[in-house]
Amino acid sequence: MARPAGSKAGLDFLYLPLFLWLCETLADTHSLYYNFTLKPKSGSEQPWCEVQGWIHGNMFLHYHCGSGKARLFGPLGTKLNTIQTWEGQTETLKHLMEELRKKLLDLKSGIFTKNAAPILWGRMKCHCKADGRSSGSWWFGFSGPPCLFFDSENGNWTVVRSGGRLLKETLHSDREVTALLTRIPNGDRKSWLEQVLVIRNRTLEMTDSEIKTSWWSSLCGTMG
Repeated sequence: MARPAGSKAGLDFLYLPLFLWLCETLADTHSLYYNFTLKPKSGSEQPWCEVQGWIHGNMFLHYHCGSGKARLFGPLGTKLNTIQTWEGQTETLKHLMEELRKKLLDLKSGIFTKNAAPILWGRMKCHCKADGRSSGSWWFGFSGPPCLFFDSENGNWTVVRSGGRLLKETLHSDREVTALLTRIPNGDRKSWLEQVLVIRNRTLEMTDSEIKTSWWSSLCGTMG
């Protein structure tokens, strides 16, 4: 897939830690994923953050800090672009990225060198359960494997690697950040996930119908 316009090579290496996580995305048909990378101190020509929206192995949304709004891609993105509630998505994403950026700049320099500012990547997952309820969670890491997990349902933090404890202390101490991490998967993204799944299913039904119509027309033409 071609990289969306506005995406800079300077953040290319930040996509590497997300590779294994994208493998999970390919197989999960009832979950909405948002992958982001955040570099608090970035050059003037590079965006300091990027966000991608994924569902069923397809990227349908891209946003980078500095742009006016999120860009939607493909048949699903085209359909979603007509829904007014998605216009507020950019503001929500922007607000979260700005708050996380502030917290990264506040991090103590104990585990970072002066010449290497902390570069954070993360993934949000909003999953639609069989009973109609949704669950949300976040993974965070510093240019490598995940170091911290947050369960949006019960508010529990789990440190899984070095660096995670300091990040947990930094994020957990901020009520606004914790509220955002809890609200987005359980509130905002829940309604967005429902909209995505409805439109995605309609799009797949239309595509399947078009394929069947084309196949039948070709068959009839051959027989005629």
